Amino acid sequence: MKKPYKTNIRKIADNTWLVELKTFYFQGIVYLLEGKEKALLIDAGINLPELKETILELTKLPVQLAITHGHLDHFGSAYQFETAMISEKEKDVLKDHQNPQYLLSMFKAEYPPLMRFVLKKIVDKLTAPPPPVKFINLPKEIDLGGRIVEVIPTPGHTSGGVCFLDRNTHLLFTGDTLCDWGVLLHFPESETPQVFLETLEKLKKIESSYNAVYPGHHGAPVKPGTLDSYIGCVKGYLNGSIKPVNGRGKKIIKYNDIRVTLKEESPA
Repeated sequence: MKKPYKTNIRKIADNTWLVELKTFYFQGIVYLLEGKEKALLIDAGINLPELKETILELTKLPVQLAITHGHLDHFGSAYQFETAMISEKEKDVLKDHQNPQYLLSMFKAEYPPLMRFVLKKIVDKLTAPPPPVKFINLPKEIDLGGRIVEVIPTPGHTSGGVCFLDRNTHLLFTGDTLCDWGVLLHFPESETPQVFLETLEKLKKIESSYNAVYPGHHGAPVKPGTLDSYIGCVKGYLNGSIKPVNGRGKKIIKYNDIRVTLKEESPA
């Protein structure tokens, strides 16, 4: 059966796969990590009916699902699994992103009126069926059998967002905490630029533990120097050397080839 989306699957390390998911309105990346006893799927994309089938083509081990944060484009296919692990701090965001009316109101602030009919069709598709998956709290680490994946709290894009560090392969999986060309901090659940800077500096401090960063969107891995660019961008905004420009209901700051969006009321 032909899948309703395109996939680009790459092996990026031993027992580790990148699965890029594409539809006409979405691009996202999920990751599969195999240990000796279990496999870990990091994120579940949007509502793609055959995601689990795609993953089970890659592994015969029992699959655990872990979500980086509570936005719909990262847990939309979670209903295909019995449980999904997510930070307890993301429960409210998770609830909002299962609510079609909330999503429509959020998209209306982002897109012009002519797009609203199309947006409603997309939201209806993404939120049906509602995910009956049981969400459980993320532990501090996930043992796959001979392979331990560390869970690192990284507030910024959302308050309870996390990254996953695999010290076996020296890879860091960042969800939307650190993407190739942009990070969004303008959502109601996003943290302040100062909190995001603290997260970036935390990732900088453990930089010797990983040699590549794999995000939830855009290119993967991120380009060398991207973390330093984000640090420079946010520091520049906070010290006044980088001036924001106004976007649709948000501010935008740019540095080198990356950009960060901020709430209109974000303090400098």
